[in-house]
This record gives sequence, structure tokens and C-alpha cells, in this order.
Amino acid sequence: MVSVTKVLGLLEMLGLLEMLGLLEMLGLLEILRLLEMLGPLLMGGMKFDVLLGYL
Repeated sequence: MVSVTKVLGLLEMLGLLEMLGLLEMLGLLEILRLLEMLGPLLMGGMKFDVLLGYL
């Protein structure tokens, strides 16, 4: 599972933390749920979690 802190850490690394206001307006939790569902499919299973594990 993709944790909220890992996603926020990724956003922070990419300098997108200021976009959180926009994401909250769009429904941050909905976006995170979508990432949780699509992440493994897009990245090929475990690779997504491994990638986020480095953050």
C-alpha cells in the first residue's frame, strides 16, 4: 500500500507541496485512493512500493 506520508514526501521532493491546496480542493483522499489502485498496475506490481521505499 502507498502510505500518505510517502506520497507527501514524494510531492515535497518534487517541489509540489504548494499544490496540496489544489489537491485538497480536488479531493486529496480520492487521488490517493486512485494512486493506491493504479500504482501497482502502472509500475508493475511491487516496483511502485519499492520505488517509494527509497524516499
